[in-house]
Formats: sequence, C-alpha cells, structure tokens
Amino acid sequence: MAFIVLWILSFILPKKESKKSQNLKSKSEFVITMTWPDESRSDVDMWVEDGMGHLVSFKRREQGLVHLERDDLGWTNDTIQTPQGEVTLKDNTELVHIRGIVVGEVVVWTHMYSRRETDANDIVVKIKIEKMNPYSIVMINEVKLGSTGDAKTLGRFTIKDDGTVTDVNFLEKEFPMTVGGWSERSDSIFP
Repeated sequence: MAFIVLWILSFILPKKESKKSQNLKSKSEFVITMTWPDESRSDVDMWVEDGMGHLVSFKRREQGLVHLERDDLGWTNDTIQTPQGEVTLKDNTELVHIRGIVVGEVVVWTHMYSRRETDANDIVVKIKIEKMNPYSIVMINEVKLGSTGDAKTLGRFTIKDDGTVTDVNFLEKEFPMTVGGWSERSDSIFP
C-alpha cells in the first residue's frame, strides 16, 4: 500500500528541474516555415532579410543570426538511397531560423526558381512565422506563383529590442534579385 501511495505522490508533487534542463537555451527566436504542395515538382525558394540587411537564401545559407536550415528542390531531393533501399519523402518545405533578436524589419520573399511543366496550375506557397520565446504565431499567409522567375513578398514584420513583434504586414517589397540586377546585388551580398 505504501508503494502505491508513493508512486501516486511522485506524479502529484512538483518536480524540481534538473540542473541540466535549467541550462538549456533555445536555439531559435523565430522559425519561418515555407511550404508548397507535396505533389509539385517545382523548385521554390525562400529569401529572408533581417533588420541589419543580412540576406539568406540558397545562395548564402547563413548570415548573421539568420540560417536557412533546408533548401528544398521540389522532387529533385526527395529520394535518397539508404542501406535498406530507396526512401522517398515528398515534403516541399524550406525552413529559416533566426537565432537571436535582430532589431528591425524582417522581410520574407518566395521565388519560383524553376517551374516544372508537370505543374499545371499556379503553385500556392504558404508561410508560417513563429516566435519561440515566448511562443506565438507571428503570421500565416499564402501567395500564388506562376512561371519561373516569379517572386512575391510573403510577409514583413518588425522586431523591437525587447524581442516583441510589431508592424506585421504583407506589403510588397522589391525582390532582392531585381534590385540593381543580379550581378550587382550578388557582388555586395554574396561575395
């Protein structure tokens, strides 16, 4: 009987956090997830600019505190060979993490890098931006992309010095690839 009482009390009484869990720090302040239909073979890219002008995309996966965790190429990189055989995961997702508080406006674009002929209709691209500490959803949005080269602003928001988010909007901002031409932009941002 005493064993059962102690066992029940172990679930009821508050547990002290271990020293190890107290020292854990979050790896991201913001997570930006962009998806498009899993059946799409097209390569869609996400571009993110932080408040300091750091620009992250497939061309430069890390700059400042902004990191592109996954560059999805549509169906191109969905199948891998393992010792047990081929594994296919149809999941068109790109992820960007902002690993600290960077004061200023964050702008997120989507760009149709390569449209496949098998995609008959415009492709719906969705974005979800999450603030991790404390957790909240900053925005959810979707846009449609048509042909190769099509680019649209998915969303914009401002991070204040205390980490709070203001000025959430979907106003278009010129896509970086078109500002001054690709070569001029790439010389200053992507050495």
